[in-house]
Amino acid sequence: MELRYPKKKLNNPKLTDHNFNKRTINQVNGIIFLYSHINYEVNFLALSDNFSRIKTEKNSSILIISIAKNSTVILDQQEVELKEQHSCFYYSQGADLYLIAQEKDAKVFILTFKTGFLQHSEIELDHQQKIEKSFRSSSILRTFNSPSLYSTAMDLINSKFPDALIPTFYKAKSLNIFCKLVAYLELLSEPGNIRLRVIDMEKIKVAKELIESNLNQNFTIPQLARTVGTNEQYLKKHFKQFYGKTVFNFIVECKMHKAKQMIKERDLKISAISQQLGYKHATHFTTAFKKFFGYTPNALRYLFVVFIENYAATKDIPSILI
Repeated sequence: MELRYPKKKLNNPKLTDHNFNKRTINQVNGIIFLYSHINYEVNFLALSDNFSRIKTEKNSSILIISIAKNSTVILDQQEVELKEQHSCFYYSQGADLYLIAQEKDAKVFILTFKTGFLQHSEIELDHQQKIEKSFRSSSILRTFNSPSLYSTAMDLINSKFPDALIPTFYKAKSLNIFCKLVAYLELLSEPGNIRLRVIDMEKIKVAKELIESNLNQNFTIPQLARTVGTNEQYLKKHFKQFYGKTVFNFIVECKMHKAKQMIKERDLKISAISQQLGYKHATHFTTAFKKFFGYTPNALRYLFVVFIENYAATKDIPSILI
């Protein structure tokens, strides 16, 4: 992926000049070059009220995740709003992509799977061809919301592993995102999903947004169904059909990923986090967290610190806090 000057300026607004050097963890003009590999590239971009023009490689697959605030994505004659924590995916035909902030301090995470990524993966050839076909059908801008994708992107942005571990870390996380993306596209390709009417999808979307924006609440199926104007069976059936998980499992997933983010980014007591996520007792929250991730909230706080300190002791390098 390359950001460059256009041959001529657009009328309004101005274009921002960015120079994409193939360097790791380097910041220039608001861009952080997190990692570049022959098969994929990870970048973090601070947007402004000037267009950022992005030149992408033909036949590459582009995933953009809004990390902070809302922004606009423009490709050819297509224009979509990218809300905070939402994602946008498309298969590049080599056309320039434009990004611009709708709000101050808008930031996006960009993961590019380059031509040849599938061929160098361990995926069986037959399934590679299926995935390639699914990706090629995504030539239009497609936005969606996935808390787990956002959480993984935040892990990549905030990581401070020693240089020796960076390649392994970025490969693992990029493959994790890739698998989630493939699963989402395969879900959309199922015949039952494309039969959903626009009005049906809007009701399901409203229910999903209610959950995401009110994580301190413990919604029941009847409450959500009444709020969006449908019945319980309809909501349960079509929510799982479109998002691939039950309403209850989605609520738990959102709460857990938000909890993980809060634990890593804020100096809050576990009891305070549990209350903000609708748990009456911290013990109930800790149990749910361990069941979801396989470790306790407190273990998350100290796991990386202990690991880095041990690594630093064996390699005689400075300790780094995550």
